[in-house]
Amino acid sequence: MEQKFLPMSQLPPLEGLPDALNGASTPEQWRARREEIKEILCHYMLGHLPEKEFPVSGEVLSAREVYGGKGVREEIRLDIGRGESFEFYLVRPAREGRFPAIVWTYFVGRSDCPIGEELVDRGYVLAAFENNALCKDDKDNPVSPAKRVYPEADWGAILIWAWGFSKIADYLCAQDYVDANKLICTGHSRNGKAALIAGAMDERFQVVAPNNSGCGGAGCLRYLGDTWHITQNSVEVETVGAVMDRFPHWFVPEFADFGNLTPPYPIAHEDRLPLDAHFFRAMIAPRGVISIEGTEDLWANCYGSYLMRLAAQPVFELYGVPGRNFQIIRNGPHGHTHRGWHWMLDFAEEVFSGRI
Repeated sequence: MEQKFLPMSQLPPLEGLPDALNGASTPEQWRARREEIKEILCHYMLGHLPEKEFPVSGEVLSAREVYGGKGVREEIRLDIGRGESFEFYLVRPAREGRFPAIVWTYFVGRSDCPIGEELVDRGYVLAAFENNALCKDDKDNPVSPAKRVYPEADWGAILIWAWGFSKIADYLCAQDYVDANKLICTGHSRNGKAALIAGAMDERFQVVAPNNSGCGGAGCLRYLGDTWHITQNSVEVETVGAVMDRFPHWFVPEFADFGNLTPPYPIAHEDRLPLDAHFFRAMIAPRGVISIEGTEDLWANCYGSYLMRLAAQPVFELYGVPGRNFQIIRNGPHGHTHRGWHWMLDFAEEVFSGRI
């Protein structure tokens, strides 16, 4: 029997990027191709989601007024099965209505949204969780309530965090103050990787907004660049080898076979990968994706992210929504800026309104 997924050593080097469409010329054909892409990404990079999942249930632990009574902040415990849970907080407008909702994951100690009050004023719900709540970001001890619930799953931490977005979406879609047709997922840096993958995997997210997500996110795995051109400079740009040496718990062990795990982590066998980051973007079509990178954040591979946007564009054009594959390369360093949040909201409103 022919082996479905060959090991790295048996995969041929590819010239250029793997073709996202691979001959698909209609949305129906693309749906089948999308499933192929999903299998490739899960096998070689992400790991797999549990085949059967327990339903989630949420309990509001506390609630209080915020922003002078304009909003309500709730602390919520989400039960995910087998006695395991994680907590997140939710801020929503205090007025009546159904509102778009943003799911955001943050780093320990950095839980305050920089435009929280503006979100309430503009009529958004924010649901925010710490990535460590679902899987500790520690290569030596990546303890995880999700792994305890699903010990059979082979997922890495990035996919577990992405799954967290979806579990919160389960909760949000059951609330009468949420417009379930207007969900957004966002995150920064490694959390931006998780946000991108959450949006690729879960089609309920109509807008996907990774910020400075780099290698394993919106950044190209094959081609490394600064703002304007390819450099292949692994000292300045994160590579597969660098990720898998420093953060082996993020992805499946097979992903490491394609990189060089010795500093300075130069490009090695990435040309054998049957995937690249444009696959994530393509899977989001015809929904909207906006990626943001800073020109001074060389680690995040600005030019490689630009190449990924171009490579995914034919799928958005297939659906007749070319403007929904969007990228901003801003001046400045690594960071999730106020401007980035504003750009995400402005883009989301264009998508929700159908103007793009």
